[in-house]
Amino acid sequence: LNAKTFILYPFELHLNQNKSFEEKESETLELIIAHLKIYKKCFVATSFGMDSIVLMDLVIRCAKKINVDIPDMFLNDTLNTFKEEKAYWKKMIEYFGIEKQYKIFTPPADKQGKQQTVWTIAKKVGHLPSFRSMQGRGEAFKNRVANTKVNKKHQEKALTSGSKGTTPECCNILKKASMKHYMKELEKKYDCHFIGTRADESKMRAISVLQRCRTYLITSMFPHPIRAVTPLSYWKKEDIYEYYARYNIPKNPTYKAHNLERMGCASCPAHKNWEIRLATDPTNE
Repeated sequence: LNAKTFILYPFELHLNQNKSFEEKESETLELIIAHLKIYKKCFVATSFGMDSIVLMDLVIRCAKKINVDIPDMFLNDTLNTFKEEKAYWKKMIEYFGIEKQYKIFTPPADKQGKQQTVWTIAKKVGHLPSFRSMQGRGEAFKNRVANTKVNKKHQEKALTSGSKGTTPECCNILKKASMKHYMKELEKKYDCHFIGTRADESKMRAISVLQRCRTYLITSMFPHPIRAVTPLSYWKKEDIYEYYARYNIPKNPTYKAHNLERMGCASCPAHKNWEIRLATDPTNE
């Protein structure tokens, strides 16, 4: 009870995660409705991955139920995507009927007017953007990279130390810069946004739920303070699959085509075996 940073105890998180699908769905809908009633200008941050699609569907259901405007749907196109994704984006926009609410943001050009990509940023900073440092990796990893069919220059880049801190240099530029600029110029500010993250995705996301629960105020990430809500925090992967099955939602073909479990940039360091994937430029694939 005297903890200074944690709102929930781990057993409370586990208790909520182990509830039935019906309990989670009902409670999640109540949480979303409560925020839609209070906040007047909301948006949903989406990647059009499985979790995001479930969140979008839940929010749309809630908005219709209480007869309020469907929140805007923000998609950040990093230009580092699989070819199957964009066709799916168009399909789901029509499926949800959100042509007016859908807003896509692409990376801004640099000071010379050149379109920025993960590769231009890598060239600028001198290494491939990474979530993790490459220093201290064992011989097995070095041999694995050395045996890939890429030239020595790319191998050296894959073995250099990663980005400083926990966020790659490309994330803010490719994913957030255009969106932040758009929000900064608005007269009527957004006051709430929904995010489709789950606690069981990683230890960091679980800790975030323990520290802040599922609704909290962000004061530094955006041009102005804004409420963040993570309605799916207690959901597990099997709950996401169950939702797709019950409501017969079209699946993103990218998962099967590229054997993925999570959606993100086509060559993001968060992917499994990301070192080898980043050692080969996927631009022409």
